[in-house]
Amino acid sequence: MLRFLCCCCDLGENSERQPLLQPRSARQTCPTPSDSQNEKRIGRLTMRRVNVPELDQRFTDVAESFNEQQEHHEAMLQHI
Repeated sequence: MLRFLCCCCDLGENSERQPLLQPRSARQTCPTPSDSQNEKRIGRLTMRRVNVPELDQRFTDVAESFNEQQEHHEAMLQHI
C-alpha cells in the first residue's frame, strides 16, 4: 500500500530566498604581481601547534623534512 503526502505551497514567493551571486563576484581572486616569476621564498617552514600530540608531531616532522630539503636545494643552486 502506497501513501503520498501532498503539500501545496506557493512557489512564486521568494521572500526568504537570497538572490544568487553573479559569477564574477563568486570568483574573486587576488591579483598576482607581474614579477611573481622572479620571486623566491626564503625561510624556514614553521607549523602551528594544534594541541593534539600525534598531529603536532606529524606536522613537526613534515616541517623538518621540508626545511632539510629546502636547505639542500639552496645549496645545490649555489654550487651550480
